[in-house]
Amino acid sequence: MRGFQENQTTKISSWIEDKLVRRRFWVIGLLSVLFVVLEIVEELVPYSRTRHQIEILSILLFFLLLFIIWILLEHVLKITRVKNHALKILQIKHDLSTRLAFTTEWDEMVTALYEFPRTINPLIAPSLLVYNPQSAKFEVSSEQQYNEQALPASSYSFIPAVYYTKTSDHPTTLHAIESPPNETGNSQANMPTMYCLPLFWGESLIARMFLILPSEANLSEEQKDIFNYVASDIAIALVSAQRQQQQFTQLVSQAKDTERLSISRDLHDTLGQNLAYLHMKLDQMARDADKTNAS
Repeated sequence: MRGFQENQTTKISSWIEDKLVRRRFWVIGLLSVLFVVLEIVEELVPYSRTRHQIEILSILLFFLLLFIIWILLEHVLKITRVKNHALKILQIKHDLSTRLAFTTEWDEMVTALYEFPRTINPLIAPSLLVYNPQSAKFEVSSEQQYNEQALPASSYSFIPAVYYTKTSDHPTTLHAIESPPNETGNSQANMPTMYCLPLFWGESLIARMFLILPSEANLSEEQKDIFNYVASDIAIALVSAQRQQQQFTQLVSQAKDTERLSISRDLHDTLGQNLAYLHMKLDQMARDADKTNAS
């Protein structure tokens, strides 16, 4: 029933936009002309039943004109709200992208991602699970436990275990997580409100951001749209930070190998020289001892 009503509302809105809004000048002009003509006819016709009917018709036409103007104003307000919402989302995307673009280290990236949801809703406690190909599971980043903005470790029990594995059963956009049932089979009372924002890089799911709110608190439709629109920017930033971290790890490993090789070479050369010197001193001492015994 609800779907049928939404479908009918959509059809009516489409009809209004197609027939009325696009031809608004013709419609208002035609009704205005008819209204003026009726007023002129009303003045020319002597008072009779016909004049009374014309008066009623002009009044109905006047209210119809007011109704159409009201519909047009509502449409203008709707367009203005949509425009302002789009501009707000673009501004948030720009600010987030600018901040993430100047964040090069992984821990700084995670901190920025934990702080961002609170700029949309101060009640949110964020959590980030990053996919680990080696374990084939989503894991909590090591930096999260030291971050004040992150979800407390005691609250991870609220996240269903299925979200730690890589499955295709979940929606690809922001969605609410139903509270797991308790031992009696009923939903647990006073459970926090949870949302999951999947982060995709191409077709691959690379992370899941969880937004935890107090019980009975929910995200508005505008806030949901914001998170869905910035999901791609967050995913790009995560991939970039992961690659930089891998490059940094490789550079550190190469530096360690180079330093180890240098120390080994120094030890080898120094030890070899010391052994050769000791060998010469022992030979000299042995010759001196032989000379002393011979004399």
